[in-house]
Amino acid sequence: MEQIVYLNKEFFPATQASISAFDHGFLYGDGLFETMRAYGGHIFLLDRHLGRLERSAKWLGIPLPPLDELTGALCRLLAVNGLKDASIRLTVSRGPGPGRPELELCGPPTVLAAVRPYAYGGEEAEKSLSRRRLIVSCIRRNDLSPLAGIKSLNYMDSLLAREEAHRTGADDAILLNTRGEIAETSTANIFFVQDQLILTPPIESGCLPGITRQVVLEIAQAMGFRALEKVMMPQDLLCSDEIFVTNSLIEVAPVQEVNGQRVHDKIPGPITRALAQAYREMVGTFCGIAREDPLKLTRE
Repeated sequence: MEQIVYLNKEFFPATQASISAFDHGFLYGDGLFETMRAYGGHIFLLDRHLGRLERSAKWLGIPLPPLDELTGALCRLLAVNGLKDASIRLTVSRGPGPGRPELELCGPPTVLAAVRPYAYGGEEAEKSLSRRRLIVSCIRRNDLSPLAGIKSLNYMDSLLAREEAHRTGADDAILLNTRGEIAETSTANIFFVQDQLILTPPIESGCLPGITRQVVLEIAQAMGFRALEKVMMPQDLLCSDEIFVTNSLIEVAPVQEVNGQRVHDKIPGPITRALAQAYREMVGTFCGIAREDPLKLTRE
């Protein structure tokens, strides 16, 4: 069956959906996106994702459809594609314009959503969970930009950093900010464990205020761990007992190597494993489904 997408209040086969050649998202990267996970037909933390989208759209001056309309569209999109375990991408651009960079002449916004099957298991799970290798990229995250902290369609820095990582055989790249501090990876937030203390760069570093990042901080505190936002430097990478990364698709994934050097003999470490399991239990409670140990593949 051909994939069905949602575009501007209608559902189309993917090959029949089209946007204007003068759409500002296409011409200038003028827009936003959210990536979400569905488990058992339930979209996890949808309210938080739409809340972040709404805040960012308001800051950029892009009007959104009502959030309940977007919620209904995303749920129906899963159903018409016959999917229960899936990744969902919701993209909003400023819409078609005059073909020149004048924001006030654009609109209405373009709203596009697409889904694809996504579930842990097999090769994809093994790659993301058991052998996550990072490098430190030469590309910097601009913490001084007004787009810092916004999930913008302006994604070239992340794409180039990720491609740099892949050229070296790594899975992802760590981006430093303009002050040389650790910000995040190209697609995820990053955490460190040092002497039982869980640390992650502050939002002021230029990192995205990740939905999974915030949930992991909440879970850690509920479990009795000390979890703090703290400026982290490159030397902290190999002075940490554990490193893990988070986003909505990979959840909580341990890091095995940074720049070819192993983080620790045991991957994942005990705190990473505990947080990953607690996150999956939260998913299971929310979705009413049983979850397996997400790190059962990782026994190195």
